[in-house]
Amino acid sequence: MELEVGGRVTVRQGAVVGGGPWTPGQVGEIVATEMIDGPSGPLVSYRVHFGDWFDTPGVVRTYRFLEDHLDALVVVLSERESADLAVVRSALAAVVPDLERELGRPASARADNYGDGVRLAIEGAWQEPFQHSRNDEEAVKQEIADFVQSILGRDGVWPVCRAHDFGLHPDLIDGVAVWRCRYADHSVARVGELDADNHP
Repeated sequence: MELEVGGRVTVRQGAVVGGGPWTPGQVGEIVATEMIDGPSGPLVSYRVHFGDWFDTPGVVRTYRFLEDHLDALVVVLSERESADLAVVRSALAAVVPDLERELGRPASARADNYGDGVRLAIEGAWQEPFQHSRNDEEAVKQEIADFVQSILGRDGVWPVCRAHDFGLHPDLIDGVAVWRCRYADHSVARVGELDADNHP
């Protein structure tokens, strides 16, 4: 069985592997693979992150599974198959141009599977999990823009309405994610489309 980093697995009924017993249906994410020396030759070792079996908030435990124990696991979802992740990544790609224009360089931004949800990392700041709207890319753009603003806003107000010298805020107007000037109650640009004409 071939598994990839980012793939999600669930524990089979009654599995006892690597320090269990495990809760049937417990879901983890493959975060690393490596080749190791086994008793009969090379083996692939999979590192899997599982939530704590006592459901303690914020606790994640890491376990290794060898390929000869993978009958205890079932692949339930990979990154490529996650429609939810695809929506977040598409929205993130739309927001990044605003960030990169302000930074003056390529931005560090990524979204990955995280347990049953998605985690977001932008310029070293993480949201785990990223709480977002489902199946509404424009709403997700607005939520990501809000996260970006919280990062860049640490050093001052960003972005700013050129016409009124007032901070802009991401908003959802008529189903479209926009940067809005609340001082004059007008939309300056769609999220991801700030430029020199509308933003200093």
